Amino acid sequence: MEVRRAVAADFAGVVDLQDRNLWSRVDPNDRGGGFLSNRFSQQQFEAIDDDVCVVVAVDDRTVVGFLCGSGMDAMRNNPLVHSMISADHGAMSPDSTCLGGPVCIDGRQRGKGLMGRLYDCLYRQLRGTRYKEVAVFIDETNIASMKAHEKIGFEVTNTFTHDGRKYLTLMKKFK
Repeated sequence: MEVRRAVAADFAGVVDLQDRNLWSRVDPNDRGGGFLSNRFSQQQFEAIDDDVCVVVAVDDRTVVGFLCGSGMDAMRNNPLVHSMISADHGAMSPDSTCLGGPVCIDGRQRGKGLMGRLYDCLYRQLRGTRYKEVAVFIDETNIASMKAHEKIGFEVTNTFTHDGRKYLTLMKKFK
């Protein structure tokens, strides 16, 4: 399996993996394995990649995982991100905070350390840039994602509500 920055040919696979893992499309009995709260178009993923980057895990030419990194200013128009930023009490800075996510891993690849590998690839992409930490938001019912992020060193820094659902903000400084 290869973990690297996305190339143009990867984005259709990113959208496909995303769409299979959206909260609205995952059976409620299967949400314990994780889900995505927000949908992005292929053009939005490409814009995120242009802003900072999208990293992917590819196995036999199939995208089995992805992680986006974007600047706060580039994502301010996203209503969910806007709610997170509005609720922040100064922990995040547009000058040094990269927004991580969405992150998604195919169900058959979960529990194998792939999320850590995706974040390691993101950190390599961010070295030498202005970014010093990564902030993510996670739906409070997405226990799998919270545990996976805490396992690789993210810490809860805040909570906020958007459209009646509660989210947690987690952050991690990187070297």
